[in-house]
Amino acid sequence: MATDNGWLVWSPLPYSVLPSHLRVDFDALPVEIDLQPGFLKKSGTGILLLFTASVTLLCLLVSLVKPLLGLPLAAFTGVIAYMLGQRLKRSWMYSRTIIVTTENVKVRRGAKVDIVPYDEYIAIRKTNVLVREGKSAILCTVLELVHPQPRLCVPICVAFNVENVEPLLHDYVQRFGLPVWRQAKNRYIVRQPNEFGQRFADRVFSGEVVAPSLLPPPPAGIEFQSHVDESGQEIVRIPIRQTLTSYIAYRSFFIVVLLGFCGWVASFSGTIYGGMIAFVVAIPFWIIGAVSVFRKHEELELKDGVLTARGNQLSNIVSDVKEWSAPLSSIAELFLDAQPNTGLTVISDKRSHSFGSLASKAGRQWLYDYLVHYIRERYVPEAVQAVAAAKSPSLGANQ
Repeated sequence: MATDNGWLVWSPLPYSVLPSHLRVDFDALPVEIDLQPGFLKKSGTGILLLFTASVTLLCLLVSLVKPLLGLPLAAFTGVIAYMLGQRLKRSWMYSRTIIVTTENVKVRRGAKVDIVPYDEYIAIRKTNVLVREGKSAILCTVLELVHPQPRLCVPICVAFNVENVEPLLHDYVQRFGLPVWRQAKNRYIVRQPNEFGQRFADRVFSGEVVAPSLLPPPPAGIEFQSHVDESGQEIVRIPIRQTLTSYIAYRSFFIVVLLGFCGWVASFSGTIYGGMIAFVVAIPFWIIGAVSVFRKHEELELKDGVLTARGNQLSNIVSDVKEWSAPLSSIAELFLDAQPNTGLTVISDKRSHSFGSLASKAGRQWLYDYLVHYIRERYVPEAVQAVAAAKSPSLGANQ
């Protein structure tokens, strides 16, 4: 069963230290992997850090004369300098040279060398990471040997995200006998070696994943459309929009703050008219927010065994996209994320995606149940087709 590996969740390696392409061949060892940040040389983060730190110091000096001017500016530039410093610190923390040998892994950072036997690694992690390539960043799939100490993790594959690294991941799983962590939106999905290779459709047909036999009508914000094209093939489309009710519910905190602000203005001005004026001034911002609800949209399409999502609220975990598609036969995981406003996550052979963030909680549950129901009732995986064809020669001939 898939489990939430909450106790060992940390950020992937920073993209600044990863090479744009890497593949460790364990039949041709030793291999040396050089992980070095390029911030100071390429992106100027270090120079920007020095600049903002200098400006912060200057603003502190100005605050001695004009506190109302110097202190806010010092706070603003200080926060920026802190964030840049943390980014550099994390990159330098992961800066190291790794030597992979047949007996162990040697991690060298400066004069210190850690010798790590392979039995100390606990998993193989598959993540989507933005990796620096020249002056730009590209989306890559990264496979890592995971160690309880993050600085001892070893990247063993960095591939462009359009590549299918599942065969290579399968070889690594067989070689090391380690569980696989697949990156989701807010966690990792863990599969044991004996579960690796199973597809979501296989678990639906085996009864491990279940859904109601009779689906209720879709809740507010979700529309169900189905028609048959000229070739007799069914096409299912499910438009998704955020309802005004869910928009207000998700922003209830800001409504309370707004009312509190209006009350504060009223008490400060000594008259209720001051609070009313503050409320009237805030109304246009809420109108703009309400209008934005109807501009956001998503749409799912099921056609010819392929799940396609389109819209302006989609994500492939590390960046926003306008459209993505995944054959049902390539989907390894499909699940509801526990975090609000994150929708459903699909993990396929090539990458991870999320959709349905505009739907309400009931809407996201309906989408999950419908997809399970669709796979069970209308989609036959290739493995099931092969078994059926082998048992029935006439069926195989017709296909």
